[in-house]
Amino acid sequence: MYTAKWFDKAHAQDAFALRLEVFVQEQHFQNEFDQIDDDADHVVLYEGQTPIAVGRCYVQQGNVWRIGRLAVKKAWRKKGVGSFLMREIETHCMQRGAAFLVLDAQVQAEPFYTSLGYVRQGEEHMDEHCPHIFMQKSL
Repeated sequence: MYTAKWFDKAHAQDAFALRLEVFVQEQHFQNEFDQIDDDADHVVLYEGQTPIAVGRCYVQQGNVWRIGRLAVKKAWRKKGVGSFLMREIETHCMQRGAAFLVLDAQVQAEPFYTSLGYVRQGEEHMDEHCPHIFMQKSL
């Protein structure tokens, strides 16, 4: 099916190319890349040799890990790729001692994250031009 490969920043070219395609070119975010990329773990899902989805995670504090920058290539959406990616990231975080996962979801993606056990926390807020909601999950 899909192959997941984890990278550090030095080897994350496919991850950054996917984020550029989805978030910058398609969704028009301007501030996609940040200093967190230096320390985050990056994962890319491949179908054969083709990169189709990306995400990153990092320790926010103690046993709380933050998941972010999840993107699936347009042609691969609504095919279970996002769920596969999230299971891969959650497993990675648990293996490293996470007890809680947090993320800042685009509001339009809230039902997806809810289906995976994430719970809305607080009110909507804007990230650039897009409404987001903070969500969390206990492991």
